[in-house]
Amino acid sequence: PTVYDHLLVMFEQLVVVAWAKLGLRHDPISGKLEPNLSEAKVAIDVVTFMGTQLEQQLEDEGDRRQIQNVMRDLKINFVQRSTAAGTGSGVDAIGGEA
Repeated sequence: PTVYDHLLVMFEQLVVVAWAKLGLRHDPISGKLEPNLSEAKVAIDVVTFMGTQLEQQLEDEGDRRQIQNVMRDLKINFVQRSTAAGTGSGVDAIGGEA
């Protein structure tokens, strides 16, 4: 397997963690809803970096689009959760994009 194969596995795992830290899915370890927006931000930032690396290696447009959609959905939900929690601007927190 290539480094990108391993990166894809880590990307998928961290996407699950990001959703859990947003409080939108149960934590895969504790089984509880445990939102933590500061940890969600870190997970989303890393997912975005990994996704960008993976996109460059994918030949299939559908696969690229799927990665882009996951990154977009996480960012949008982060902004919504941040706004609802009154933690300030989620847009600035994720690199000016939502």
